[in-house]
Amino acid sequence: MNHLDALSTDGRVPRRRLNARVRNFRDRTMVAGSNEPLELSESATFLWRLIDGRRSVGDLADALCAEYDVDRDTAVTDVAELIDTLHSAGVVDC
Repeated sequence: MNHLDALSTDGRVPRRRLNARVRNFRDRTMVAGSNEPLELSESATFLWRLIDGRRSVGDLADALCAEYDVDRDTAVTDVAELIDTLHSAGVVDC
C-alpha cells in the first residue's frame, strides 16, 4: 500500500465480525473467520483489542503511535495494512 492510499483510509472504521473466533494461548493471539487462522503480533494484538466499530484507522494509528513510539504516517500505513489483512481473513468489516 502506498502512502496516499493509506492516508485515504484514515477515516475507515473497522469493526469485528460477529463470527470472528479469537484464541489466546501462551502469549499468542490467534484470530479466524471463514479462512485460515492468523497469529497476531504483539502490536497487532494491541490493535485488535481496540477495534470496536467506533475507532477509525486514524484513531488506531494514534494509539499505535502512543504505545510504540512510531511516526504517524508509518502507523497509518501499518494499521491500514493490518485492517486489510484482517478483512481478507474474514474477521473485520470496514
